Amino acid sequence: MPVVLTGEGEFITWYVATTGKPYFIKQDSTRADMQDLTDDGFGQSVGAKAPTGTVVEAPKG
Repeated sequence: MPVVLTGEGEFITWYVATTGKPYFIKQDSTRADMQDLTDDGFGQSVGAKAPTGTVVEAPKG
């Protein structure tokens, strides 16, 4: 069953897998500041690698 948030004439609907691991599957929205999303390929490699070279921390404050 989807989870729906409504208010002021707009809605957001979130879909989560109900079998197996509860992965986020999809987001539908009528809000201008939120895009529709669909996720898939869970558990597949994305080819991420650790950065090389010197690591510089951001200034605090």
